[in-house]
Formats: sequence, structure tokens, C-alpha cells
Amino acid sequence: MVKILNFGRHIKYTKGDTFELPVGTDGTYGEGTYLKFQIAKSEETDILIDHQETMSDNAFLVTLTDEEKAKLQLGEYIYRIQVFPINGGRYTQLSGDFSVVWGVE
Repeated sequence: MVKILNFGRHIKYTKGDTFELPVGTDGTYGEGTYLKFQIAKSEETDILIDHQETMSDNAFLVTLTDEEKAKLQLGEYIYRIQVFPINGGRYTQLSGDFSVVWGVE
């Protein structure tokens, strides 16, 4: 289960569950725009997960693979969502805390 808390500033993920996170847009991006969903242990450490999704119907569905999920041990992380429009640029949309928990809280 993926829970979005505090207006998206905190994501909780139950270890081993399916990871699907829908991310909407304001409709200003064109086809070919992609999103990066990144997870790291802290701002000072290397990025642990650097997942990319392409926009479809003005939205993204971030779906982590089994290999990516296996990198997430119980504990606290940070995350960042960046959008890369087809015409160039990079825009950080949201970032915050990311917790991997054993069960539903």
C-alpha cells in the first residue's frame, strides 16, 4: 500500500506491496514529457532509485519494479519528483519524506 500524507510531503510504503503512485499534471505539458521519481537515504547520499515514467493522458503512473522495491529496506528516506517537458527544462514538482514500513499504520 502507498499512502500519501501531509499534502504529498510524506509518502508511506508498505514493504513488498505493489507500488503504484499516480501523479497528475496541470495540463501544460505535451506528449513526450517524462517524470523522474527519485529516492535516496538523505540529501548527502547517492540516489537509490531513479525511476522514469512517460506522461499518458496528462498524468503519470509511477510503478516501481520488483528490483527497485527490493532496494527499499524498512526505514526513512527522502524522495523527489521532477518533470522534464519535451521542449526542455527540469522542474522539481514535489519532494519530501519517504517511509518504508512493515504494515499498515
